[in-house]
Amino acid sequence: MEKSKHNIVLIYSITILQSFIFAYVIERVFGESRGLTVLDMQYLLILYSVFSIIFEIPSGVLADVWKKKYTLALGLAFCFFEFFVSIFSYSFPMFSLAYFTAAVGGSLKSGTLEAILYETLKEQNKEACYVKISGRLKFIKYSVSGLAAIVGGIIADYFGYEVNYWLSLIGFPISIVLILYLYEPKRSVPSLKKIEIFSMYTHLKKGLSITWNNHHLRNVIFVSAVVGAVLYGQLHEMSMLIYPEQGIAVKYFGLVSLGITIISAFSGLFANRMKDMIKNPFLSVLFFVIPSLSIFIFGSVYKWWGVIFLMVAIGILEAITLVYSGFLQDESPDELRVTISSVSSFVHNAISIVIGLIFGYYAQLFTIHVSFQVLGTILFILILIQSYLFMKEKQKRKHITQTS
Repeated sequence: MEKSKHNIVLIYSITILQSFIFAYVIERVFGESRGLTVLDMQYLLILYSVFSIIFEIPSGVLADVWKKKYTLALGLAFCFFEFFVSIFSYSFPMFSLAYFTAAVGGSLKSGTLEAILYETLKEQNKEACYVKISGRLKFIKYSVSGLAAIVGGIIADYFGYEVNYWLSLIGFPISIVLILYLYEPKRSVPSLKKIEIFSMYTHLKKGLSITWNNHHLRNVIFVSAVVGAVLYGQLHEMSMLIYPEQGIAVKYFGLVSLGITIISAFSGLFANRMKDMIKNPFLSVLFFVIPSLSIFIFGSVYKWWGVIFLMVAIGILEAITLVYSGFLQDESPDELRVTISSVSSFVHNAISIVIGLIFGYYAQLFTIHVSFQVLGTILFILILIQSYLFMKEKQKRKHITQTS
């Protein structure tokens, strides 16, 4: 029990260190300064998604049949090289290499720390606290990210963009050391004595079978994938390219980022309340309507206050991702937890490619403003699909209850 409590403290510490990244606030303008166009950036995001699709599920299986903390530490090592390679990138091929290392690192990390947290809480019979603890972690993550964004914006304005990337390397070695001290609960320790390709294939086949046959789990994965593609693939990644057209100078990017991180942080605390509210059909639809309209308005405004609508959309979608992460953990068996999380990430990356191509196409053909309007429309379509799936599943469960 003492080791489990120790784990929570370590997870908090690792989250803080991983959030203290100075480069994120100027990532897109850094790319522009090195000669990348908006379409180039979309191609890089698509390459990231393609690489992630290739490595995502094998990485999840590796985490389940190996030690999760070793897989997580290896992922952070690749993320270190993402920023290191970026410093020396002056062409599309070099940036592609940086995104390759980022994709491998992200795949190795995907769902791993969350699985360790859930199983740590489960050992204490506190798995119901997963969304609450995850919300606090998200609050900490975005609070630290906001501080890093303010400092990063000032550093970039006075010393140039490259310095931010050098400073961002510091936290990774420390995080890796802390990860190696994590305790893995007995239920999550692999039963395999060694990693065998055939065993990994059998493990993967079982995970895919459970995912496909669980209708609720499939619905959770679909909604999570679309929300994640919109939120992390576009809103967080591409929104800064619209700031200059709204009259926001680079030195104020940090303040805008702080506003986004503050509302994202508090959305993590709100997620625990949303967990029960989102089961109501009306509220569920409302939680998607508001961000859809907000994204559309953000893409239609040429004034600085347009970012307020961006913040509203991000805040609600961040809370939704936490709630659905909890649904995913609840539906996943311990021995397949990271594998199923990787299946979810696989679907997310596949959808990210489609949405990224659509976004880049409209930005190239029209303007980036139009791209955000289209993005809001895509999310609105999700409402219709999600509502249909919800009602269909509800009717099916009702029928099963009546016949039994």
